[in-house]
Amino acid sequence: MGTGRVLVTGGTGFVGRRVVESLRGRGWQLTLAARRPGRPDPGEAGLRRVVVGEIGPDTEWDAALEGVQAVVHLAAHVHVAPERAESEAARFEEVNRLGSGRLFEAAVRSGVRCFVFMSSITVLGGESPAGAPFDDASPLRPETPYARSKAAAERDLRGAAMAAGPQGPILTVLRPPLVCGPGVGGNLGRLARWAAWPVPLPLGGIANRRTLVSLDNVAAAVARAVEAPVAGTFVLGDRTPLSTSAIVRHLREGAGRSPALVPVPVGLVRRLATLLGRQGAARRLFGDLEVDSAGFRHAFGDTDVVDTPAALRATGAAAAAR
Repeated sequence: MGTGRVLVTGGTGFVGRRVVESLRGRGWQLTLAARRPGRPDPGEAGLRRVVVGEIGPDTEWDAALEGVQAVVHLAAHVHVAPERAESEAARFEEVNRLGSGRLFEAAVRSGVRCFVFMSSITVLGGESPAGAPFDDASPLRPETPYARSKAAAERDLRGAAMAAGPQGPILTVLRPPLVCGPGVGGNLGRLARWAAWPVPLPLGGIANRRTLVSLDNVAAAVARAVEAPVAGTFVLGDRTPLSTSAIVRHLREGAGRSPALVPVPVGLVRRLATLLGRQGAARRLFGDLEVDSAGFRHAFGDTDVVDTPAALRATGAAAAAR
């Protein structure tokens, strides 16, 4: 159980809110970094909130780091529409790489004992080779500006941790795949809303393998990394990969719908997606992205709280309620 103070960046986001809840439940005192002044959320009662402004190479962190023993850095400039991604490459670099480096430098000066950096499985690529899940030793193959900025941040942070030596923070880098849970946005959020429709969906018979990680499991993993720090870079993921068809079935079950998934030839849908300029969406629907997180479990123990099907059913139920 925690007996000190943790600074959390990105604590009001989808993952951040659950991380904050998990850390509070374990007894940690929390400081939340905020971009701008505002009315605190009721869930922040009893937390220290410090306005740091936009995250970048010039952010001042000293006030936020006062009395802090550990940093959980979740804040990032995240995915945008593919057609806009390259035009925002500088912004990804500024926030995700340079901003993270600035925070780590300040953490070194403040005597922080551990630093947990939330990276992304996309630093290893958008699709894992068939039968070869991504693991801690997989080579970097970032394909997007977002992934490249995260990979560069990882490299910079490891260099800074090495330069700081044993007196500096213990650096733990976590690489999660797609996070599932009630309230998720992005592609999975859209899929959950579609799954709630009372109509058949053309997503049957897809035999790919995709590892997700449940929101509760991410929060538990972060909490363990704070409580018992281990230096290293670790992929995260739930134990059992699922096909896209199985993902949708669990979403529909949670929404109270029958499976009603109609098989459609994958090749036909891929060709249609190419004609519509939606190759990336087709890749996520039909491609493999499998993760072997045995390295994390060996270093930190089993932190799983819920399995993927249960998390997807909860996600589907929440989407249906909306």
